Amino acid sequence: MTEEGSSGKRKRENRGGHGKRVSLKEDEGKSLFGNYTGYKRRRTGRDSDVDRRIELFKREWFAGKDVVDLGCNDGAVLIEIASKHSIKSGIGVEIDEKLILRGRDLLREEVSKFKPGNTATRGAYDAEVQKMKDWVPLSFRLAGVKGKPTNGSIDGEGYPFNITFVCEDMLNESAVYLTDDSCDVVLLLSVTKWIQLHGGDKALKSLFHRIFRGLREGGILILEPQPFHSYKRKIKLHSHLRENYSRIRLKPEKFVNYLTKKVGFESSQVVRDREEGEGLQFNRAIYLLRKGKSAH
Repeated sequence: MTEEGSSGKRKRENRGGHGKRVSLKEDEGKSLFGNYTGYKRRRTGRDSDVDRRIELFKREWFAGKDVVDLGCNDGAVLIEIASKHSIKSGIGVEIDEKLILRGRDLLREEVSKFKPGNTATRGAYDAEVQKMKDWVPLSFRLAGVKGKPTNGSIDGEGYPFNITFVCEDMLNESAVYLTDDSCDVVLLLSVTKWIQLHGGDKALKSLFHRIFRGLREGGILILEPQPFHSYKRKIKLHSHLRENYSRIRLKPEKFVNYLTKKVGFESSQVVRDREEGEGLQFNRAIYLLRKGKSAH
């Protein structure tokens, strides 16, 4: 995310435009963007490796689908979904390069399980794995995502060769990973708070509309919003977050109504009701919203 621009832009923002922005350089380990390290462990606890959300997700939502995970953190959720549900392709988008590199490390670990036993090809395989810091599979190179191509020794089909991670601000409206009719599933899990704290209501509304346009007919958005009371705990981290917080009018409990009435999603369903997890640290509702046919 970029810093605020000229004074003229600042005035426009005060009249309801995008909120004041914080530079990633200002983060300094504060996780100003929700870019926590070890996030999966924070959610699952020390004694478990099970992400309760994924247990609720149905295979039919993902099998054979092109999936985009916005704000993917280190990519552990996307990798687990891909491994369990046979997705066609997956793109994980995260603003923090350190988390993207961690995601690529996790992906390398998965790729290593497919290491060929033939010693004649193992050397070439190992060389290709080393290139995976900038690796982009064939399907994404064709879609315009930049990266160094790999040769046939590792550019395989199916999991884990169909996953890539992109270091990008999800509010970048020119991003190539979310062009019109480009995917079947978008994951927006516990990131809406950070979008509003950094970009205000306008940034979130704009992203909702981009997601809708990016989904193909019958595509789904899986949404896990943070409750509004959790926003206040983070505004002390930066003055811009405090200012943006004070202007928020679209509260999380209104998201589904906005998405169906204003954005155009045909239907919504509750995947998990917040009360079902009452008392847990991450007690958050999850919704599935579906785009209808000919919904352009």
